[in-house]
Amino acid sequence: MDALQGVEVIKTTNQEDFFSGITKNIYGFFQDKVYHLTFTGLRFGLFAECIATVLIVAIFAFASWLVLEKQIKIGEMMAILHDGKYRYSSRQ
Repeated sequence: MDALQGVEVIKTTNQEDFFSGITKNIYGFFQDKVYHLTFTGLRFGLFAECIATVLIVAIFAFASWLVLEKQIKIGEMMAILHDGKYRYSSRQ
């Protein structure tokens, strides 16, 4: 109820333009921060995807090398790749 009385005071003293400007500035400030936070999230997501891709390729290369050296079998390599894919993938 106090908020409605405050609106009446603003209207009767003809300060609507003043408070409208303040509201637009505050809203613009927060919109700008949300915009920049979105770009920060996108950069972080891209970085995480690149790291995950490099790790999965490294696991694949190492497991393939172990198969070629006859230290593990291809089924074991597939199990390693399956585990590595779900462990290091950023989208789960």
